[in-house]
Amino acid sequence: MVGRLSAIVKKGVSYSEASSRISFTVKPHTMNVVVWDAPSAVVAGERFRTKVGIKCSSNCHLTNKDFRIYDAKGLPIEVKTDMTARMELEIEPAIERN
Repeated sequence: MVGRLSAIVKKGVSYSEASSRISFTVKPHTMNVVVWDAPSAVVAGERFRTKVGIKCSSNCHLTNKDFRIYDAKGLPIEVKTDMTARMELEIEPAIERN
């Protein structure tokens, strides 16, 4: 990556444009996911409610971030956005139809 500073004039002094190569390492953050108020048993294909809370270990803002729940085939069955607070989900599992 190249960092670039534009030429400017400040208080009568001219500063020319400058650039320099910079590098950095991006490390993934741990996400803590907590689920509560989930039923102990659910009838296949029926809706159920549960609550989910998500927090980043580095206290990142989770505004406008997606949270998805997938079925056994990897298809999304629930998508929520804006993970800034606890959320309550009402999930209708996908049913395989013949």
